[in-house]
Amino acid sequence: SLENGSAGCGGSNREKDRGAKVARETRDEGNDASKEVSKKVRCGLYMAAKKRPKFQTFVETANITGLEMVDINLDDDGEELPGGLQAILHKMTDDIATASIDAKAKHRVDRFDLCLKANPQAVVIDPLPNVVPLLKRGDMMNAMQHVIDVEKLPFKVPKWIMISDKQALDSADSDLQSHGMKPPYICKCDEACGVAKAHDMVVVSRGQDAG
Repeated sequence: SLENGSAGCGGSNREKDRGAKVARETRDEGNDASKEVSKKVRCGLYMAAKKRPKFQTFVETANITGLEMVDINLDDDGEELPGGLQAILHKMTDDIATASIDAKAKHRVDRFDLCLKANPQAVVIDPLPNVVPLLKRGDMMNAMQHVIDVEKLPFKVPKWIMISDKQALDSADSDLQSHGMKPPYICKCDEACGVAKAHDMVVVSRGQDAG
């Protein structure tokens, strides 16, 4: 009987040890889960209302792969701007392009600036100084040519000229020829975003049609 009792106590102790081990492992797993949550990158997101639905799948995927996506409301002064952001993903080009003529766009640009100041540690994608040169196609072409020249890249910007007014348009054919350009020509407005005509394009197949 004593032998059986001793064995019973030993078995009970082993069961307790196993139980304690399981409890410790469970706590460790809980700590690991907490660490994983704390490791999530908190990323602010601003897209115009009409474009935001297109990014919903991206947001849902990001939220399950280590990113916490936080929408930034730039329209409503009553909603507090988010803090603690480690990154900010935005599409501010249309607002920046029209801020000088559109009070609502100017308001959103000002609110975005406040958001940047509230999150100085955040990586901004893309930094606004890098976005501004892309608002106009003429500036974009000059910037591309500068990079090509400095980096000595093995390609070039296509020949192009800016037709700025009706008088220049009337003499466009001779101007194009003097720049060594031959039809067909691709014609787009200087504004690359922010206006309805930004994405309009005309292909001129004959030189006499350029004017």
